[in-house]
Amino acid sequence: MRSLGDAPVDPFDGRAFRERSLIQFLRSWFSQLEIRDLSPLLNNLRLVKSPHKIAVIKKATEFTGMALTECMRSTKPEIMKYELNAGAQYIYI
Repeated sequence: MRSLGDAPVDPFDGRAFRERSLIQFLRSWFSQLEIRDLSPLLNNLRLVKSPHKIAVIKKATEFTGMALTECMRSTKPEIMKYELNAGAQYIYI
């Protein structure tokens, strides 16, 4: 894992990543502030799912499967991408 704020600069725009910018901003205003990387703690919290969250994930997976099945059934040479998307969106709504 990388250290907090050590991400390289984006080669496309030359600006620092948001984390590094936030750290610099906080240090400029609150020089005594201790800044620590909470990624390990947050990663451990993400490992545990509540029964409700598991049920929501299962339901979302079911909807996704139904939407993909509908798209596959509706696919024809002349059908446009937006038409397939409309069929998938109908399943989700």
